[in-house]
Amino acid sequence: MVSVFFGGTGVTAGTDFTVNSSDGSLRKTDGGLLLTALGTDTIKATITSVDDSVDESNEVILVVGNRNGVQIGQATVTILDNDTRGVQISPVSLNLDEGGSGTYSVELTSEPTGNVTVTASASGSGDVQINGARDGKLGLTFAPSNWNTAQTVTVKGSADTDTVDDTATIKHPVSGADYGANGVTAGSVNVTVLEPPKVTLSLSSSSITEDSGSATVTASLSRASGADTTVTVAATPVSPATSDDFRKTGSTLTIAAGKTSSTGTVTIAAKSDAVDEPDVNVKVSAAATNSQGLAGDPDPVTLTIKDDDPPPTITISPSSRTVSE
Repeated sequence: MVSVFFGGTGVTAGTDFTVNSSDGSLRKTDGGLLLTALGTDTIKATITSVDDSVDESNEVILVVGNRNGVQIGQATVTILDNDTRGVQISPVSLNLDEGGSGTYSVELTSEPTGNVTVTASASGSGDVQINGARDGKLGLTFAPSNWNTAQTVTVKGSADTDTVDDTATIKHPVSGADYGANGVTAGSVNVTVLEPPKVTLSLSSSSITEDSGSATVTASLSRASGADTTVTVAATPVSPATSDDFRKTGSTLTIAAGKTSSTGTVTIAAKSDAVDEPDVNVKVSAAATNSQGLAGDPDPVTLTIKDDDPPPTITISPSSRTVSE
């Protein structure tokens, strides 16, 4: 009678490999599987590895043939492991508005042998909060039952009174099970809490003439915001100018969330007259609002209206005359 044993130390039939054959009967035995021939001296069998998600050493299956209780051959089959322990973090940087928040995810790349803890720990600016905690620490636990489910970390940037961007680094020490035993490390997340963006006013031309000259007012943001920005434009004459020297059409400009340039139309046109007078100025200012905050209202800009009338002349007629004494 011919039989073949499949097994070995550190390898488990059914968990690490399976055997299929139509040449004999298969049954479990101590340490493996035993395939016994059915009326033949030839046995053909297929060994199939079972894929898992555990980072482990390569496994060796011992194959031993017997005839009537005498060993007649031996071979080995090696199962090469294709899993790697690791912690995947995405994204690795966050830019937050003051008072705003962002998220990143943490997940394992292989199934652990027990519970693994990844601790999000912030250092740097105290304006960076993790899941609402000012102490800047959050423990994430991954069990063998949920290791492949990503966990989300929420980071918030608090508002402050300075005018400097704040920065912090969130590190992720790893402990527990085979991850801790093998010194697995994880990357960091760099966080920048950005100061509120600033609105700038611009004119299509800094000067116009009385003969139907006009300038268009536009607004821009120093960086994109997560909310719409509304800019309400005003035009004020600077003495000796008066409101009769110009007319303003339109008042509101909008900078959409995620954009830096305004839409909408505001124009300032000069009114023509026939008076020779000095050039005059118009102060163009604006009030800006944004639900996520701004660095105040924009600085005003000056529009000059240039006079286009010639200076007056005196004409004497006739130009000469002769009279007697």
